[in-house]
Amino acid sequence: MISNGQHAVGVADGGAGLPFVNWSTTGGDVRIGHFLGLHSLQIIPLLAYWIKEKISSLSTQKLLVVIIAGVYALIVNLLTTQALAGIPLINS
Repeated sequence: MISNGQHAVGVADGGAGLPFVNWSTTGGDVRIGHFLGLHSLQIIPLLAYWIKEKISSLSTQKLLVVIIAGVYALIVNLLTTQALAGIPLINS
């Protein structure tokens, strides 16, 4: 976002956007990956705590957290790649 001087890709900033978050519906928007990546710092530890409370086996706990973190990272990567290609999350 800083190097491009804008968050939208393929369209000008400030166009049509999703309600509340205003992510672009006409082009890519790198704020989606940024949002998900930053919130992973909250979501993954909370899920790890929940897993710890529900599952007694330490090796299973670790495996589940690693899988969740990997899937989450894959989703963030895919959405960021989609945004950089100029494709909106949801077309208007």
